[in-house]
Amino acid sequence: QSMEGIVVYDLYLYWKKGTSDEKLIIFDWKTGSEHSRIGKQLFAYALAAMTLLSAKPESIILSPFYVAEGPTSYKKISTSLDEIEQTKKEIILALQEMKKLHSEPHFPDPILFPYAKERKNCGTCPFQEVCHRANYQEKSRPELIELCTTDKSA
Repeated sequence: QSMEGIVVYDLYLYWKKGTSDEKLIIFDWKTGSEHSRIGKQLFAYALAAMTLLSAKPESIILSPFYVAEGPTSYKKISTSLDEIEQTKKEIILALQEMKKLHSEPHFPDPILFPYAKERKNCGTCPFQEVCHRANYQEKSRPELIELCTTDKSA
């Protein structure tokens, strides 16, 4: 299955020591602390490196660097094709689930996207224009569809 997306690496470099095989090291700066989802994110970076940089799984080293913990906080995670393929399957499943919510003719049910009670994060929301156009009033599904499909310059 084809996958398209955007990957922004904090830093990657090629490294070769002596007669050993060249490695692709992908660094990812982390401002928080270590948690289980970081591995999935890094394996997604490895998947992208296979496609974008023609890297072989066995040549990729992932290195999360926890900024707050200082220079000794970096780790080296080797990759395998199995781990990368498992990550790819999980990404595809997640994308299929999201597509069900956002594809025609199944227009998203407004109940899935209620107005936020706390609006301090609204400035970064990609759907804020719909809320503004609705004047933060509860609207029926047809009214929301109309708001989303009418000319924005009107």
